[in-house]
Amino acid sequence: MAATPLLALRVDLSDSKPSQALLGVWITRLSMLALFSLLWTAMHSELDPALPNSVKAFRITVSLFTMVVMGIVVFWRQRLLRAELSLLLERSRRSFDDLKTLQEKLIQSEKLASLGQLVGGAAHEINNPLTAMLGYSDLLSASTLPPPEQLQAAQIGEQVRRTTSLVASLLTFARQAPASLAAVDINSVLQTAVRLLAPQLEAEAGSVRFELAPSLPLVLADSNQILHVCMHLAGQINAGLNRETNPTLCVRTHSQGDVVLVDFSSYDPSSYDPSSHDPSSQPPSYPSPLHSEGENKPSTLSLSACCRIVEEHGGRLLQPSTPGNPAFRMELRVASKSASRSALASLNRAAARSSS
Repeated sequence: MAATPLLALRVDLSDSKPSQALLGVWITRLSMLALFSLLWTAMHSELDPALPNSVKAFRITVSLFTMVVMGIVVFWRQRLLRAELSLLLERSRRSFDDLKTLQEKLIQSEKLASLGQLVGGAAHEINNPLTAMLGYSDLLSASTLPPPEQLQAAQIGEQVRRTTSLVASLLTFARQAPASLAAVDINSVLQTAVRLLAPQLEAEAGSVRFELAPSLPLVLADSNQILHVCMHLAGQINAGLNRETNPTLCVRTHSQGDVVLVDFSSYDPSSYDPSSHDPSSQPPSYPSPLHSEGENKPSTLSLSACCRIVEEHGGRLLQPSTPGNPAFRMELRVASKSASRSALASLNRAAARSSS
């Protein structure tokens, strides 16, 4: 009886297969047999008249002591089972909450997808009157009108061109096309993303400061997917801005070797103070990248999706560990002219799987 639990300490049944369920059944049956055999031993010793009193007392004492020990083991096992059951119920509750959250996210994403289709259809309908307005404004500018009226016609044409550019950006954003990696100018993608977010920034009294590198190399990416990521990251920073102290979203691009870095932050270099302990006055540092799976996973599903898209593009998404200073850094690979066609095809297949 003492050797059995000592040998059981060396057995790890945490990864046991369902086919080994019979082993657990026989362990339970043998345990019950051992427990009831103690009662039989005590009763046999008590009812056997041929046994000396000393032997009878010894057997009864050993049987009762063993029953006490086994009772303690049984209660301890029940306590462990109760703790495991509580942990299982807690995990089930968390899984149910996560499932409800995921369901809400899916419903919201379906609404946004439907809204994107409506925006695409409405944008095509808006383009027709915009084209007519642009043509008439150009005719008025080229006519013999007085200079003030020609200036007004030119201003109308400028605003119509601005609206046309915005509609084209909306069509690009709502486009449902297969993912295809190509050489992309990340500065143009960022300008399109900020142009789409401009109404939201104006409504919330926010502003954008660009620090774009002029001679930035092209990156290997799908422009539509990276546009989604840039809009989400910029929206995350805009939602965490302090409107009283620093309502400015800073978008900065630069390159390091064969990697292009895109920073989204609220950091203002003019407010840098080495002696200050305020996180918002310190430049953000990025100790470790985020991963879509495993350790250092993003806290939200949408950010996890952005992280997965960046990873499938061969890049990384980083976030500072210090609170109070919202920032993101996106690293993308430079589109090398010497890249092999097989590597490019594999990246295109991965991007196509992510879009599906």
